[in-house]
Amino acid sequence: MWWSVPGEKQIYQRTRETWSYYSYRRRHYYLDKATDTCPLDQALPISVSTAPNSFNIKGPATEFILLPPVNTLSDFEDESTWSTLSEGFDNAINDQTILLDTFLLPENMCNNLVEGIQNGTASIVSDGSFDAASPIRPVGTSAVILTPSTECHERYWTKGCNWVTGPKSSQSAYRSELAGVISSLTILDILVRHHNITKVAETIALDGKTAMDESRGDWPLSINQKCFDYLQVIRAWIMLSPLTFHFRHVKGHQIDKVPYNQLD
Repeated sequence: MWWSVPGEKQIYQRTRETWSYYSYRRRHYYLDKATDTCPLDQALPISVSTAPNSFNIKGPATEFILLPPVNTLSDFEDESTWSTLSEGFDNAINDQTILLDTFLLPENMCNNLVEGIQNGTASIVSDGSFDAASPIRPVGTSAVILTPSTECHERYWTKGCNWVTGPKSSQSAYRSELAGVISSLTILDILVRHHNITKVAETIALDGKTAMDESRGDWPLSINQKCFDYLQVIRAWIMLSPLTFHFRHVKGHQIDKVPYNQLD
C-alpha cells in the first residue's frame, strides 16, 4: 500500500513491519531509505505506476479520501485460537467480510493436512467458474481443495467454495480465480492459527496464469486495475502469513485430452 502526505515531496510504502519512503527528484520518486513510521494522520492512499528504477504518482493525493474502517474487528479477525477447528470455520462462514461460504472437513479434522503443511508436502488446488448468462445475473463461483500431499486419498481432503462478491459488472473468470485463492488463504489461516504453524512452505496451483502472476507479484497495485480489491487482500494475506507460498500453473481441462492417471 502506498501513501502520500499532501505538500510533501515523499511517498511512503508499507513493507511488512517497516516503512520505506521515496524522495522526489526530476519528476520521479526514488528510494531513499527505510523509516520507522509514516504520518498516517495526514497521509492519503495513492496509486503509483512503475518507471525505470523509480515510481510515478498516477493521481494527486487530493483525489483520494481515506475513510475510517467500516466495522471493528470481527469475531473471526479478533480471535487467534478457537476451542475446536470447526469453530474457526464457522466463524469464517458467519463473517460477511470473509470470502468462504461452505466447507467440508475430513473425518480426522485436518490432522493429516496439518502434518502435510508442516512437512512441506501439502498442496492447494483452486479453480473459478463464471457464467455470464446465469438466470440471476452474471455470476462467479470458486472451489478449493487442500491435500496433505499429491498422492493422498480423497478422504483426507479439505474442501471449500464460495460465491464471488461484487457487482455484476465486475464478475469475470479472472475474478473467480482470485476468489479461489482467497478461499485457500482463508482455510490456511484458520489452520495456521489453530495449530500455531510457522515457517513452512505451501504450494498453490491455478489454471489461470494471469491470476497466478498477479497474486504472487510484489509490484505496486493500482486502485484502477481490475479486481484491485481481491488482489490487495491476497497480497496482504501472503505478506502477513508466517508461511512461504509457491505458485504453480496447471493447464486446465486436461481430462479432455489425457487419461485421469496422467493428469498434472
